[in-house]
Amino acid sequence: MEWLYTLVGIIIWDLLRTWLVVYLTAKKVKKDREEEKHDSD
Repeated sequence: MEWLYTLVGIIIWDLLRTWLVVYLTAKKVKKDREEEKHDSD
């Protein structure tokens, strides 16, 4: 039964890591876009 907890742990960790990457990427893109707006003004 322990393998089940291990599997769930891996899945949760994978989801968290994926979410973190997406979040950081989106944050960076947003920052880049805001800088572009300032340049175009």
